[in-house]
Amino acid sequence: MLELIDVDVSRIGALGPIFESAKHSDFSYQALRRQGDARFLWIWNLVLPPYQAVLTAALDPAAAWLQNDMCPQGLVWRRFLAADSEERKAKLKVIFSVEVGPWVLKKVAIKKPTLIGKKLSMASYYVPEDYIEITMDVTNGGKGGGYEEMVTGMVLRHVKSLECSVCCLLEATEQDELPECALFAAHFSHVDFGKMRMMTAM
Repeated sequence: MLELIDVDVSRIGALGPIFESAKHSDFSYQALRRQGDARFLWIWNLVLPPYQAVLTAALDPAAAWLQNDMCPQGLVWRRFLAADSEERKAKLKVIFSVEVGPWVLKKVAIKKPTLIGKKLSMASYYVPEDYIEITMDVTNGGKGGGYEEMVTGMVLRHVKSLECSVCCLLEATEQDELPECALFAAHFSHVDFGKMRMMTAM
């Protein structure tokens, strides 16, 4: 449904995570706007201390599923955008798998669709006709994220290389929204965490 156009993985700076990457000049949203790209953007911001990953995907305004008012993908998309922050938590679904990496990460990464907003702290920032940014935070806003934060904090600090895949989709809660379709997917191969740059909050 969307075109994945950028993935930015960085180390979290001394001032903490950047929860709204669209407002930061060094992330994709502002870079794309400076380049003249005016497409609607989906920004998925994952706070996984000591790292942060921002995935940016673009919407094709001429996409067939968007032009057809009765298309299931168009219906679920428009309803997701129209929902409030709490409702979106029950609609965002993620499939995550780890092919190469520590066994404890493989244990956490269950290869089945998960309503991630019910598992982790999730905030959404929506600017109509411009972008939506979904921020997932395993630290629960600095309040402590339990097992997930412990795993990422202990393991990611020491892992040298990682190969994993992630797929993002929207939960169909009405009959006219079926079948479900992936928003986008990404595969990370042999990620070298030792080379990550540090991003500073503004």
